[in-house]
Amino acid sequence: MVAVTKKPLVNPNLITLKCVLFTFFGGLGCIFPFLVGHMNAIGLNHEEALNIQIIAPAVSIIAPLIVCFLADRWIAVKKGARYGSYIRILTAILILLAALFYALLLLVPKLTRVEQKRSQVSFACDADGAYILQEKCLEEKVCHHFDEPKYGNLLLTNCSYTCLRPLDFDKDGYQPFLHQSDISDVTPHADALHTQEISSELDYIEDEPERSRRQLRPNNNNKDEILNAPPHICIIHPDKPDLCHAYVIGTKQMKVQATLESALQDVENDTISEDWCRYPINHYSCNIPSAQKMMLLRQQENCVPVVECDINDPYSHTSALADTVCLKIEGDVETTVWSYFTLRLLSELFPLAALVLLDTSILIATRETSTGRGDVGHQLAWGSLGWAIFSPIVGTFGNVSEEIPYLVPIVVGVVLLVISAVILLLSSKMPLTPPEWWWHTKIGMLAIPMSAIRKYAPEVVALGFVSVILGTLWGAVDQYQWWHFFVMNNDYLDSNILTGMTALICALPAIPLLWYAERIVDYCGHNYILIGAFCLYVVRFIGLAAIDASQYWFVLFFEALESATLGLVFVTLVLYMRHLVPRRLIATGQAIPVIGHFGLGRLIGALIGLGQNERYLLESLQCTYKALAITAAVCATLYFLIYQFWLLPKCIPPTQPPPSETLHGQSPQNGTNGSYTPLLKTTQLKIK
Repeated sequence: MVAVTKKPLVNPNLITLKCVLFTFFGGLGCIFPFLVGHMNAIGLNHEEALNIQIIAPAVSIIAPLIVCFLADRWIAVKKGARYGSYIRILTAILILLAALFYALLLLVPKLTRVEQKRSQVSFACDADGAYILQEKCLEEKVCHHFDEPKYGNLLLTNCSYTCLRPLDFDKDGYQPFLHQSDISDVTPHADALHTQEISSELDYIEDEPERSRRQLRPNNNNKDEILNAPPHICIIHPDKPDLCHAYVIGTKQMKVQATLESALQDVENDTISEDWCRYPINHYSCNIPSAQKMMLLRQQENCVPVVECDINDPYSHTSALADTVCLKIEGDVETTVWSYFTLRLLSELFPLAALVLLDTSILIATRETSTGRGDVGHQLAWGSLGWAIFSPIVGTFGNVSEEIPYLVPIVVGVVLLVISAVILLLSSKMPLTPPEWWWHTKIGMLAIPMSAIRKYAPEVVALGFVSVILGTLWGAVDQYQWWHFFVMNNDYLDSNILTGMTALICALPAIPLLWYAERIVDYCGHNYILIGAFCLYVVRFIGLAAIDASQYWFVLFFEALESATLGLVFVTLVLYMRHLVPRRLIATGQAIPVIGHFGLGRLIGALIGLGQNERYLLESLQCTYKALAITAAVCATLYFLIYQFWLLPKCIPPTQPPPSETLHGQSPQNGTNGSYTPLLKTTQLKIK
C-alpha cells in the first residue's frame, strides 16, 4: 500500500516569495490610499490634484508594456538559474525606483493658501442686465476670469431703487446700500434652508410675523409712490415671456440661481471704479419705472438708476461667488505643483511594472498549471495581510507633522518597499526556473502549446476589455475615496483613519477569499465570478450614493465588498489569463489584466471625476455613484446574456484525444486528459 504524503500548509521554498509580497503590498498600502490627502496637505487645490489623478494612471501604463516585453524575451533565451536571477533583479530595481520617488515626495515644498479677506459685494440690475459688483483683493488688485461660467445661488436682500455710485467707491470706502456692517459675516436666515420654490430659477421668503416698512434711501418724500412699485427682478427667456418677481414689503431674501460670467474690463466712461470688479449675470434684467428714474435723476445729476441688493453669505459653498475669495498664498505655486507633478508621475511608473513581474514570479514559483492547483491565492493572501496590517496603523499618524505632511505613512511605506527589494536580491533559492513540462499538463494543448495564440486571441481581447470595465468601476471609487471621506466629515484625522479602516475592512475578508481562490474559481467558474463582481458593484454604488454626511461611518460596510470586487476578481483574471496564453508569453499575459484594471480602468475612472463640481462634491459623487450603479447593472446583464446564450453554446469544443506519446516521449497514462476550454471549463463539467 502506497502512503499518501500530506501537502504541507506552507511550502518552505516559497517563504521568501511570501515575505516579498507581504512587504511589497504592505508598503503600497501605506502610501497609495493617502496620496490624495497628501496633495491636499501640501496645498494643491482640487483642480491641480484632479489633473494629477488623471494623468498618473495614463503614465503608469508605459512601464508594464516595456517590462513584459523584456521578460518574455528573456524567457526565450535564458535558461535555468540565470532566468530567475534576471527576473528577481529587474523586479527589485523597479521596487527600489518606486520607493525612491515616493520618498522624494516628502521634499516637495508646502503651499499655504490662507483666506485673506472677504470682499464687499452687491447685486445691481437695470434694463440692460444684471451684474455683481465685487471689491478687488488687497494685494493682487485683479478680477477673476473664469474658464467657464460659474453656477450657484445668490441670496438677495434689502433690494431698492437707487443710483449706482461707483465713482464714490474709492473716495468714501463703498459700503452696501442699507447696512454699514460687513456682509461677509451675515449668516442666511434659517428659513433659507427650507425655501419653497416659486419657479425653477428664483424664489423668495416672506417674514409674515414681522412686516416692517423698508427705509428707502433715494426718496423719503415719495414713500407711497415707491411702495406701489417695488423692485422687480426678471428672468429673461428667449422663447417665452419674461418671468418677474417683486421684492415686496417684508421679504426676507430672494434666492436667485445665477450664472456668473468673467469680469468685464470696460471702464470706458468711468462707471466702475478701478478698485471694483463687475461680473455679468446671464438672463436677468430689472424694469425701473419711469417715475423712479426721473426722481433719482432729479436727486443726482450723473445718476445711473438701478435696482441694488445686498447679498447674504456671498461666499458659501453653494454661492456663485464661492471661488472668488481672496487668498494669501505662502510659497511658490509653480515650484510645488510641477515638482510634485513630476515626482508623482515618475513614482507611478514602477509599481505596476513590479506587479506584473511579481504575478509572473508567483505563477512560475508555484508551478501553476492550467488546472489551477499551484496555490497562487495562498501567495497573494500574504500581500493582502500586509495591506490590512500597515494601512490602518499609518492612517492614524497620517498628518502628525505639519511641516512635512504624511511623513509616517510615506516613510513606513518606503522602508517596506526597500525590504521587499532586498529580500528579492538575496533570495537566490527562489524557484524561478523557466516553465517547461508542467506548463500545459492535463490539457489538450500539450502537443500544440502555441496554438493558444491563434485559438484564444478573441478571448484574450474580451478578458482585457472586461478587466478595463471592472477597473473603471474600481477607479471611480478609489480615485476619489479620500475626498469622499473628507467632504463628509471635513477633518483630516478622521479622513485618514477612515481611509485606513477601509483598507483593513477590504483586505481582511480578502485573505480567506484569496487563500481558497482556486477552489472558488473551480466551483463557480471564471465568468460567473466576473458577473458576480458587476452585481456587487451595483450594491456598493447604491450604498455609497445613499449615505449622507451624518452617516459616513456606514461607508465601511459597502467598502468591504471590495474584498471580492478587487481581491477575488484580480486573482481570477490572473488565473484566467494564465490559461489563455502559452509559457513564452507569460509576462505579457499577466500585463494585460494589470494594465487593463489598474492602468486604463483607473484612468477612465478618474476621467469620470471631471464632471464633478468641487463646491457640491458630495452631491456630485452621489450622482456619479447612481450612474455607475446603473452602468454596472447593464454590464452584468449584457455579460450574462452574451455568455449564456452565445459563448456557452459556441465555445465548447469537441473532446480531443490525449496527446501523442511520440511527440513528447512519454508513456500513455490511464484515462484521458480531456479537452481544454478556458472560458467554459467549469460549465462544461456541469453539462456533462
